[in-house]
Amino acid sequence: MLDSNSASTDVDVVLKIDEETMAALIREGMLMNDSDVDCTIRRRLEEGAATARVMGPADLKLRPVHKKALNFQLKLDPLVVAELDKISDAWGYERDVVVVTILSDGICKPLDVVARERQMAPAADREVRREPGRGNIYPVELQIPGYQLVFVRMLAGHFTDRALVLEEALLALARKIVRGDDVLGAPVSDEARHFARRMVKFAPPEGPFRTRFQS
Repeated sequence: MLDSNSASTDVDVVLKIDEETMAALIREGMLMNDSDVDCTIRRRLEEGAATARVMGPADLKLRPVHKKALNFQLKLDPLVVAELDKISDAWGYERDVVVVTILSDGICKPLDVVARERQMAPAADREVRREPGRGNIYPVELQIPGYQLVFVRMLAGHFTDRALVLEEALLALARKIVRGDDVLGAPVSDEARHFARRMVKFAPPEGPFRTRFQS
């Protein structure tokens, strides 16, 4: 990790981060309970730069900058920026390539993130819990496209609970079914329509004052 004993003022930098890398960073931040993805990226770059410098480009999976990568503005310690520039010069690649490689390569993953992943590995087997007004809450694993994960995370950042965003989406689908609309271009079964009516009936009030949205 870089030596940050000397006082310094953070500087604004613009990083080019593609959708897949951002989705992986968001999952990492969720695991670490980061307040925002900025914290996740800073930790990756601060600790990953040291690993990248030692390993070199031959042992890392160099990731080119995707042509559709988004510009992400971030405040970084100038010592970190200087280290990234040194690596860029040593490797003979642009700093953007160095940055996205550190952000995406598993070898550059911070040790505390690796430890948390190992600690949380059995979490998928945790027992079902029950919440008043919601019934049984089951742990599930969802696989969704990266842009959808980023979208959910951006919305959930305001409400602090990603499950509530997904619940809102499912309620919108249930209301669509209750209206008699098709789903994916086909009519739904009577059983699905029955459960859709139940979901709408027992849904909490809409609007910004839903108690479960409070942080």
